Amino acid sequence: MATWTVEVQHVEGSATEVLLSGLEATGEPMQLELKTGGAAATPKVFAGYVKGYTPKGIGPKGVQMADLSILIQAKIEG
Repeated sequence: MATWTVEVQHVEGSATEVLLSGLEATGEPMQLELKTGGAAATPKVFAGYVKGYTPKGIGPKGVQMADLSILIQAKIEG
């Protein structure tokens, strides 16, 4: 297992905020697809759950941000 953390834009009451807050509250398992290495890269799919979704201060460009942490449990093959 590993924790993947990324900073995301936070908009109070947005569909993204509602989804991520709900997933954090329930601990419901989810699939996460990550694609690295450019446009021709093959995506990799992982199973995990939202460990934390924490809104924080407003960044230098006037945009509110949040930390999203996902606990990765396994790579999904096939």
